[in-house]
Amino acid sequence: MADEMQPGQPTYPPPSQVPPPGYVPAGGPPQDYGPGTPPGAASPPPGYVSAGAAPPPGNVVPGAAPRNGTGTAALVLGILALVTSFFLVGGLLGLIGLVLGVVALGKVRRGMATNRGSALAGTILSALGILITIGIVAVGASFYSSHKSQINDLQHCLNRAGGDQAAQRACQDQFQTNVTR
Repeated sequence: MADEMQPGQPTYPPPSQVPPPGYVPAGGPPQDYGPGTPPGAASPPPGYVSAGAAPPPGNVVPGAAPRNGTGTAALVLGILALVTSFFLVGGLLGLIGLVLGVVALGKVRRGMATNRGSALAGTILSALGILITIGIVAVGASFYSSHKSQINDLQHCLNRAGGDQAAQRACQDQFQTNVTR
């Protein structure tokens, strides 16, 4: 009884037989699902895009790997900016990391990336690296402008001392005394 045909159901040849040329099952010809899909193939599962077919509307291709490189780069540069900010290189690294972090957050917002936390952390660390570098430069410039004459005196004293370590130490002690008064 399982072999009996039900009214309204399409007729298909048995699996062991190849249909004759021009055979069209009841219900119409099968739909073509793009290059690489054999004629008469079953419909693909929802969200599947066959090779060569256009992606569905929107920015993200289902099943495509997220593009997290920008956020990761922002995080790495943010960490480096924070560590090297005391050497003033951190300002440049922080600036690059900040730009990459903002770009990565835009990608996350558009659904092109999934690493919002890394992008946000990279942006914050980069900004901190920039702020620390700016702070160090400001403190250094302020110190130099406040103690310009003492710094010049130290340079002259060290030049007169030459290679004499005791004289160099005396110059350093005199500079420290002059600066702390």
